[in-house]
Amino acid sequence: SDQHYGKLTKTYTPDNYEKTLDFIGQQLVANRETYKEFDVDKLIIGYLGDGPDGTGIYPSQPHHQKITDVGDQCLSLAKHNVSWIRRLRKHIFSGVDIHGVVGNHPRVSRYANEKTNFDTITYRYMQMLLDTTDIPVYHDENNAFIQKVNVRGHNFLLYHGHDIRNSGG
Repeated sequence: SDQHYGKLTKTYTPDNYEKTLDFIGQQLVANRETYKEFDVDKLIIGYLGDGPDGTGIYPSQPHHQKITDVGDQCLSLAKHNVSWIRRLRKHIFSGVDIHGVVGNHPRVSRYANEKTNFDTITYRYMQMLLDTTDIPVYHDENNAFIQKVNVRGHNFLLYHGHDIRNSGG
């Protein structure tokens, strides 16, 4: 959740995201080895939105971005995710499923309908790049903000959470 790929701050760049993916991959390898007596053959990935940083959300946003073109953010993010997923599939898991919901940031502007969301474009790119594999990308564009995922008989709710407000109590 909240990769904001394309963003540039003193502590975060797209390169940091790639390093984070590598770290998570190493942890998955270590966990797979630690728990090898369990039958874990499939990796289920849940993307919770705000993958690309978007554009036009606030006036000075281009000054806080390494990648200002949102199309480039989506394609580059999709390519990095797919490359990482393929490595995991090749070396660790016999199956991978990808589920995705959208966040509230990567829109064409803060005034645009939230259905014009670049997370959806990123998921489409990922599906296109994975087209020759048996790795599915599940994303319901008609119900883009919420998804129920069943993992071994247990249901998990994927939701970005931007509409959940604290009551202060």
